[in-house]
Amino acid sequence: MHSTQGYEPQKGAKHPQGHLKEAFNIGYEPQYDLPEFQDASIDGTAATAPNVWPAAPEAKGFEAAYTTYFSQTIRLGRIMIRWVTTWFLHRRMSH
Repeated sequence: MHSTQGYEPQKGAKHPQGHLKEAFNIGYEPQYDLPEFQDASIDGTAATAPNVWPAAPEAKGFEAAYTTYFSQTIRLGRIMIRWVTTWFLHRRMSH
């Protein structure tokens, strides 16, 4: 399966106006989420396919840095959602 997630080199796509395009589109990968959200039923469709990482020597460390950032961002989001949900439930129950 071809993944549209991750690194897309200049030769990979053209901008509609003819300019060269280079991109990195990070996608969700369950292994970077909290354990309770790493659902084994995710089927590997394009939305959950592994990201393609640049292989160039100058990109060394990019994958580790980005996955650390992505993992911490997901975890922070999950914590914030739990906090807000708890706050709303507590507020609703006390009124």
